[in-house]
Amino acid sequence: MTRPLRPEFPGALYHLTSRGDGREVIYFESLDREKFLEILGVVCQRYHWRCHAYCLMTNHYHLVIETIEPTLSKGMRQLNGEYTRWVNRQYYRCGHLFQGRYHAVHVEKESYLLALARYVILNPVRARMVEHPNDYPWSSYRQMIGSAQLQGWLENDWLLLHFGDVRGMAIRNFEQYIVEGIRRKESIWKDIKGHIYLSTNKYVEHLDKLVKGKDSLKEIPKVQTKVVKPLSWFAATYSDRPKMCYEAHVLGHYSMRESADFIGLHYQTVSRDILKYEKMMEYDA
Repeated sequence: MTRPLRPEFPGALYHLTSRGDGREVIYFESLDREKFLEILGVVCQRYHWRCHAYCLMTNHYHLVIETIEPTLSKGMRQLNGEYTRWVNRQYYRCGHLFQGRYHAVHVEKESYLLALARYVILNPVRARMVEHPNDYPWSSYRQMIGSAQLQGWLENDWLLLHFGDVRGMAIRNFEQYIVEGIRRKESIWKDIKGHIYLSTNKYVEHLDKLVKGKDSLKEIPKVQTKVVKPLSWFAATYSDRPKMCYEAHVLGHYSMRESADFIGLHYQTVSRDILKYEKMMEYDA
């Protein structure tokens, strides 16, 4: 059976989950969750992700991620890979931590982001771990309502602006919206289509055309892109050549040959530099 295609394009929104191998625990103590969030913050910064909501359970996690650039696969590889290496070193274990591939559902932002964020935040309540989401420290809820320090990589304005223009009022309305979700037993997954889309039929048709190359990326609403920095900027910013090649390749999306021609080296030398830096990051993680 073939894997479902995961469309990646600027501005895509995803509900991401990853479970422990054999449904085993992936967080053994608070320090592990803190480390996971630290790695998530680095990934958000490096790959220009917007995290709208998250919840770390015991044997799995939920993320609501908007990718400003099509970097989902790269970011998830670093997130799960670095966290696995951390756990293996921390607890003197080896092998897989996560069960197979991560699961990604493409979400229509304007229609479903609010309901999805509520679903993610209320996971500990549905699991009867706590009675109220404010009692659970490992979701984005406390940061959203101001009872915990807001991490720089957590995007809260988009959600709150739907509940009012004044922050205090918006937070109170947001809290009420979340509490209403505790009483309501409806499931957002009744609207899922093809196992990978949480969206309207019209949006699915548009994405299908996009994947097949029949629609322009310009037709996706509210897409934001960044200005690509020139190779000279990477060279001036990073004095270490392996790091410069890696950052130009990952953040600037320059090919190894483009970097090699700029530096005046063979592209295989650049390839070795990138591999060297990746291994160094694994060692330092």
